[in-house]
Formats: sequence, structure tokens, C-alpha cells
Amino acid sequence: MLAPATLIGENLVKPYIKYLSDKRLLLIMKLGLVFVAICSAGLAVYEGNIYELVGQSSALCLVSLFVPLTAGLYWKRASNAGALSSVLLGMAVWIYFEFIGSSDIPSLILGGLASLLSMIVVSWMFPDETYEQFLAPK
Repeated sequence: MLAPATLIGENLVKPYIKYLSDKRLLLIMKLGLVFVAICSAGLAVYEGNIYELVGQSSALCLVSLFVPLTAGLYWKRASNAGALSSVLLGMAVWIYFEFIGSSDIPSLILGGLASLLSMIVVSWMFPDETYEQFLAPK
């Protein structure tokens, strides 16, 4: 639980708040730890089978992290907005079809496709210009 709480503080909050003291960052990480603990306890109560929990956590990582990571490594037009939308939409679609809605297509595939489409569309709509500094002739 410490790793996700640290990731919340260091990678999600710290880059967007310019003047963040160490004391404030530690408080955010502590609150993140409480949030992760509550989510973990809720998942453990909802699904008592450890095999299913591991499978769901792997599926969640696949639909929310695989596309932005791969696009960030290999597609020079990938943007920060595209990556964020890919993570959120992929996760939302997977959660919806896994727990709420129903479909003949597995929720893992639907979440992965939503993540991919979101990455492409939002990266084209909101491009980052940071890659051009590396491509420009000197």
C-alpha cells in the first residue's frame, strides 16, 4: 500500500503543484495511504478469492497503463493529455463492463480499445510540442 500512496504524492500531485513543502507532500502521501487502504479493503471484501483479485489487478494495469506506456515509448506524437485520458477512460470502461454493464465482448478488450482510442484522439487534439526540440535540425 505504500508504493501506490507514494506514487500518488510524487507522480500525480507534486508535478502539478509548484511550491509544495515536504511537510505538505508527506500529508498528501499519508492521505493517499488511507485512500489506498480503504480501496484495498473494499476490494478484499467484495471479492474473497485471491486468484480473482490478482487477475483483476493485472487487468486493470493492462487497460490503464499498457497503451500510454507503449505510446510514450514508441509514438513521438503521444501527449501528456492523451496519456492521462487513456488511463482514465481505459479504467472507467473496464470497471463499467466488469462490474456494472454487460457485453458479449470481454471487458478487458473493451477497456484496452477505449484506452487506445483515447490515446490517439486526445493526443491529436492536444499535442505536446516538447518532442519537436529533439527532432529539429541543429
